[in-house]
Amino acid sequence: MKKAQGLSLGYVVVGIIAVVVLVVVILIFTGGMQPLNQQAQDLTNKKCEDVGGTWEVSCPEGQKQAMGAFADYKENIGKVCCVADNSGDSKPPAEGTQPKE
Repeated sequence: MKKAQGLSLGYVVVGIIAVVVLVVVILIFTGGMQPLNQQAQDLTNKKCEDVGGTWEVSCPEGQKQAMGAFADYKENIGKVCCVADNSGDSKPPAEGTQPKE
C-alpha cells in the first residue's frame, strides 16, 4: 500500500494563519481599519454628562458608577461618574426579605 501524499495539516494551519495576518496588515496600511478606529474614538470622546451622569466622590443611594473612559476624567480626578441605578426597579424582593417602603 502506498502512503498518501500531500500537505500535512500543520502546513495548512500555518498557511491559514499567514493569510489572516497578511489581510490584517493590508487593512492597517490601506486605512481599512479606520471605521473601527473611529468607533473607539467615539467611545472615548464621551463625557460623563453625555451618558446622563454627574461626577461625585462616591455615588449616592439610587445611583451607580458608570463604566467607561470619559473624555472629562482629567478634570475630575478622584471622582466617579454616577448615573441613575434603574436595575432594581422591576426586580421582586429576594425570598425571605421585606420589601422596601
